[in-house]
Amino acid sequence: MLAEAHRTYGDRVQFIGVDIEDSVSAGRQFVRRYGWTFPSIRDPDFPSAFRQGLGFVGQPDTLFYDAAGHLASSWQGPITKDALRSGVRSILRTASPSA
Repeated sequence: MLAEAHRTYGDRVQFIGVDIEDSVSAGRQFVRRYGWTFPSIRDPDFPSAFRQGLGFVGQPDTLFYDAAGHLASSWQGPITKDALRSGVRSILRTASPSA
């Protein structure tokens, strides 16, 4: 779903994956398997400093930041297609009333 959403909205929304617990090779395999063409970075700290810094205890988590860098919404657990579409559209609306 993320690869598809990136193809649809990637010219208007920056997608970034954050791998918090896999080895480098496992993370790369995942990216290839699911056809991600957007950046994915690895948090080398264990337990994940990135995840703990945001206050999350589980994974996956999906965060939607608006153009000003403010957290607009988040989704904990496996994201649904409707939640992904809604999150992306909500940040597009804040960037441009016509989106």
